[in-house]
Amino acid sequence: MKKKVSPIKLPVVLFALLFLAVLACGLSRIRTLLPLYTNPDLRVRVQQEIEAFAEKKGLLLSSIQITAVSPTAIELSIREYRRGWDTITHETLPLSPVVTNP
Repeated sequence: MKKKVSPIKLPVVLFALLFLAVLACGLSRIRTLLPLYTNPDLRVRVQQEIEAFAEKKGLLLSSIQITAVSPTAIELSIREYRRGWDTITHETLPLSPVVTNP
C-alpha cells in the first residue's frame, strides 16, 4: 500500500524550502554588511566617506550601492544613469583610520 501525503504537509514543506533558500541568499548579504550594523563608529565613517566621494565625483547618493564593508575599506557599485544601458562600475574606497585623542 502506498502511503498518502497529507494535503497540509506538502505546502508546509514547500514553504520551508522556499524560506531556507531566501534565508541563505540573505545571510550572505548580511554577512558582508555586518560591520555597518554592529559598529556605530564605522557606520559614521562610511557615511562620511561615501558622501565625500559622491561630492567629489558629482554622483547622486542613490546611484551608489555598498557591496562590502571592512574596517579598512568600502566596496561600492556605482550605476551611471544614461540613455540606453546603465553602466555599472566598481570602486574600493580606503577608510581613513580612527583618530582618538588621549
